[in-house]
Amino acid sequence: MLQTEFLPHLRVRGELGKRLELTARQFTSREVYSAELITQDLVLHPDRRRTADDYSGDLSGRYLEAVALAAQLGFAPDWDLLRDVIEVLLSTQRADGSFGASDAALGGFDHGVVWGNAFLLTGLMELAPLLDDPSCPLGAHAPEVRAATARLADSLVLSAPRWLRWFTHSREREHKFALDFFAMLLPLTRWAEHTGDSRTVQAAQSLADAVPLPDGPWHLHGYLTALRGKLRFAERFGTDPAAAQEVMDAWNLVRRRYVLAHGGVRESMREPMDLNTEGCGIADWIMLSIDLGRHFRDDELFDAAEIALHNALPHVQAPSGHFGCETLAADPGLLTADYVPEAWWCCTFHGFRAMYHVATNAVRLERDADGERVRVDLPVPVVTQVTTAAGTATVEVTTDYPAREFELLVRSEPELPWSVRASRFWSAGNVEVSGGTVRPGGSERIVGRALTWIDAAGVPVHSLQLNNTDEQATWLGQGVSVFVGPVIQVLAAPHTGAGNVVAARTLHVAPDGQRIEHVAADGLAHLTGLVREFRAPWSTLRDHTWHPVDADDTVVRFRFAALDVTPFTPARAAGHD
Repeated sequence: MLQTEFLPHLRVRGELGKRLELTARQFTSREVYSAELITQDLVLHPDRRRTADDYSGDLSGRYLEAVALAAQLGFAPDWDLLRDVIEVLLSTQRADGSFGASDAALGGFDHGVVWGNAFLLTGLMELAPLLDDPSCPLGAHAPEVRAATARLADSLVLSAPRWLRWFTHSREREHKFALDFFAMLLPLTRWAEHTGDSRTVQAAQSLADAVPLPDGPWHLHGYLTALRGKLRFAERFGTDPAAAQEVMDAWNLVRRRYVLAHGGVRESMREPMDLNTEGCGIADWIMLSIDLGRHFRDDELFDAAEIALHNALPHVQAPSGHFGCETLAADPGLLTADYVPEAWWCCTFHGFRAMYHVATNAVRLERDADGERVRVDLPVPVVTQVTTAAGTATVEVTTDYPAREFELLVRSEPELPWSVRASRFWSAGNVEVSGGTVRPGGSERIVGRALTWIDAAGVPVHSLQLNNTDEQATWLGQGVSVFVGPVIQVLAAPHTGAGNVVAARTLHVAPDGQRIEHVAADGLAHLTGLVREFRAPWSTLRDHTWHPVDADDTVVRFRFAALDVTPFTPARAAGHD
């Protein structure tokens, strides 16, 4: 058996680190994934059919990407398994550079081929640095993998005009998966960055220009993937300054129409069908929000990512580490049975990709006339490296947020000044900075925008994490939510039928909490056993049946069979009409 150990380029701790490890365990060994299972979307063996194997390269490409990213976190792959996958892949590439059924006609309109091939191109590009690592025992495969990657990229470049012509027909645009071909935009942009090939730049430009507004019955994983590609192209090659703003405008439309109370998105834009969530779409929403937040330096975008990271993403991660979906019931206000809770062919890998994206984008280095400083955009416990004018600096962020009251300590070697984004979910109180105290601005309950960035000189930043409410429900529609930090505890969402139901049944409770007690009195719902005690008129719990999802979590999560989020109406007092 081939063996080697990697020194991690990035270390992630806390709850995020645990969730990354749970998922990485699934695909870094043969216990769950075999070479035959992974490469079935390349081979299409008639006797080994599996879910989504007609998406040629989808699972296999996501696997390659996840393995390469996991190695950067210190999770070495099963090298024998990876070698077997690479060898099958190299033997199944078709004459035109694409992957798919060997007897299928070339140059057609196969959604599974174009979607899967796009994710395979991403996986192959991520694999290349891993194969080049001196400790990798599969380095001999690197030249063949590079050649296969170039042929696949050429195949997608040649297919782009054909797909764009297809998309001009209104009948074709009405299909849920009509945007599948836009999946090639992001990897082609990255390939153009790598090669400088003018044909690839032109193909990516034409795709970016054609990304529509979110006004169709489309798969949100596909749509958000297209937006991520359009933003990256605008940043790397775009000559139109309005292009990034167009992505921002589309993001706002998605937020208003399709974001649920837990901060994630629905699986598609279709109503009344597809009332379920999907881990892939939630992962894309987090990554796109972070990318836009960095581009525009807009705190609200990081807030959106933070809500989804601490609420929506855990909703769709099973105790095994796999990611999947949840079904929204037809009954207004209820979330019931799960739909594909472990989507091992897509969501598992994309959920891992989103968590990795959070970790790698938590910290950045900024330069201005005053010099260099570290910015903490997302308070997650990481040890990472940034490139400075003097060389490479190691940055360590220590925090238990959101499991406990917010406290952050940043160390860097060599020492650099740093600042932290003040989340809108920090509760009011005093913010202690550099031994002094800063009063929050704005609302008495929410840290105001005046403290958007808090400068620090290498000392902890501390903010009380008291109960806070969002009465305007900026992100959550018309309703009220109660947070501890960024974690939703109680909420009341719009009662507008099945098209706007809320996926909100996961609550954080104290690790030593034995049960949740609910006593209705004076029109208030009294909930104890949570991290704090709440008295809220906004939500009532109907079914108190729960079970721990993972007893090893830093904060134990409990799931309710159904959480009623319809508006709370107190009973009329006796003797009144």
